[in-house]
Amino acid sequence: MASFQVKLHATPISPPYFLISLSPYLLRSFLPTQKLAMCDNFTFFERNFSVTMRLHLRAAILALTLFIISCGEKKTSDSEAPVDSLAINYTILKTLPHYTDAFTEGLTIHNNKIYESTGQNGKSWVAEVDPGSGNHDKKIILSDQYFGEGMTILNNKLYYLTWQTKIGFIYDAKTFKQIGEFKYNNEGWGLTHNDKELIMSAGTDKIYFLDSTNYSIA
Repeated sequence: MASFQVKLHATPISPPYFLISLSPYLLRSFLPTQKLAMCDNFTFFERNFSVTMRLHLRAAILALTLFIISCGEKKTSDSEAPVDSLAINYTILKTLPHYTDAFTEGLTIHNNKIYESTGQNGKSWVAEVDPGSGNHDKKIILSDQYFGEGMTILNNKLYYLTWQTKIGFIYDAKTFKQIGEFKYNNEGWGLTHNDKELIMSAGTDKIYFLDSTNYSIA
């Protein structure tokens, strides 16, 4: 049985070649009945195949090729998910216990110890937390009028912000005894430091650098 092949070059994003094999037996319906017996002769088939039928065949091949290309491109685009260039891989090493009623506002690690501060009026505290049990080894509880916020430790002092009362408390980081306080003109939110200055956020697009000796804006 004779057959012929047609090769079509596609664009670089598609497979480089589409090879379509067509047998004369599959095209007998294009020929007059009296010529069916001679379809096994490929030379005769090629010579007697009308120009119109050849154009129809080429159009059919082109349509099939375009269909295959479009399907391939759609499948590729549908399967490609956007990649986040900032995403990093991580592995959870351990899950630690934590009080479910703690409204956590601040969290820091200092000298291999975990310190946590919480919010809510009447429920605000800052404590040194045992990571194994979640219990508090040392703890400071604020008066009910204060809504606690972020905290940090710098120069052996523990700093603890409040939300809308615009006052921060200073404690000895070892004994948890209060040794001072400072005021600010905005709300208190997050708190950290750069080893020299306190860095405070106020719930806006701004951060404030505070001098750690007089607590003025640096």
